[in-house]
Amino acid sequence: MKLKLVSTLAAVALLASLLGSVIPAAAAGTTLTINITNANQGQTITVPVLINTSTAIRAYQLSVDFDATRLQVHGGSASSVTDGGFLSTAGNGTSLIQANVPTIDNAGGHITGAAWTLTGGTGFGASGTGTLMNISFDIPAGAPNGKANLIITLQKLADVNAALIPGVILNTKWVQVGPGPNLQITTLGFVPHGTGQTFDVISTITNNGGSASDPDVTLLTVTNATPTGITHTVPSLAVGASISFTDTNETLNSGAQNAPVTLLLQNVNVSRNATYSPVTSTGNSNVDATFGAFLLIAPPSAVSFPPLAIGPNSLAGQILNVKSNTNYEVDLYDANATTNGHMSEWNGTSFVPSGKQLTDPLNVASTQHTVVVSTSPSTLVTGGVAGQNDDLGQNFSLTFSQQLHFADPLLPAGESYHLIVTFNGFVTL
Repeated sequence: MKLKLVSTLAAVALLASLLGSVIPAAAAGTTLTINITNANQGQTITVPVLINTSTAIRAYQLSVDFDATRLQVHGGSASSVTDGGFLSTAGNGTSLIQANVPTIDNAGGHITGAAWTLTGGTGFGASGTGTLMNISFDIPAGAPNGKANLIITLQKLADVNAALIPGVILNTKWVQVGPGPNLQITTLGFVPHGTGQTFDVISTITNNGGSASDPDVTLLTVTNATPTGITHTVPSLAVGASISFTDTNETLNSGAQNAPVTLLLQNVNVSRNATYSPVTSTGNSNVDATFGAFLLIAPPSAVSFPPLAIGPNSLAGQILNVKSNTNYEVDLYDANATTNGHMSEWNGTSFVPSGKQLTDPLNVASTQHTVVVSTSPSTLVTGGVAGQNDDLGQNFSLTFSQQLHFADPLLPAGESYHLIVTFNGFVTL
């Protein structure tokens, strides 16, 4: 029976040659597709074999393997396998003949050698998209739930010169018998940024079916904006489960008023469209603020000399921190006229009335100035914003010095010499 098809194709080619209208074989790029069909036990369904081609087609022969536990060719008859009408769109006086009657094997799950060809109208064939062939299947009442896979074996797909079409892509899916997955794009929306020229695309995929889905891949196509052609892998989803994706920073092309968007689930061939159209309104607000000078000083909270020795004593490494937003000065003095810069007898809570004092006043030195402490304020440090470490301010290292003489009196046990010095900071605008 296959010889009959070859003979017919050869006759077509010979006739075309005699008429001087031979058309060269086209390049590869033809696709045969069987999409997913959902069915229940006891139904009779029609499964189309679809074609998409830029080549003029005049003949085909193919076989289909199917899951015999879930599918049966209707009536077991070759008449349930029919031409889909695509070839007949060629026109120009062509006529369609069945070049080979298929063999049906419902026990093994095979349709073998279904073939049709055009005669007459030499040099013409069908191109574009359409239905190449239809198969009528019965779903047995006792068929198990699940996928009934379909496999195309292509024997011949010929152009107007009987030349075989190279590189044909076979994209076959299945018949889902009984409750199956049902992947749907349940959300396709947008989140604009700022004035709306940039936006995010938000999508959600949900399995609304009756069983877990197979993995799939999304394809986001955007017109009038970039990027486009973005893909995401959709894992197997349980019944009722969803997964969401966010494609960020889509940017409208210059001058574009909107961006049509298509999201496609590539394996199940489910798509959803939406159009991003930014609607914006702008306005201005005048915002004013004023502030004054700020100054914050943090002197050492307590300074304790080790036991003094006769002669000079010093305690270095004490820190004064200053934070200011303008120029400033910090003075140092003793606010107590009784002590007047001299360390005086202290009982632990207060100065002892008419108590003892050290002979020499306390000295406090910075890297800028040395202050002999008295009731008169004296400059210890000056500075400004430039010397500060941002909001951490500026640290000044201080050294406290005290001279001790043999004439300085001893104190009773439990007492000490004590002095309260005052740091006074102020801005110098």
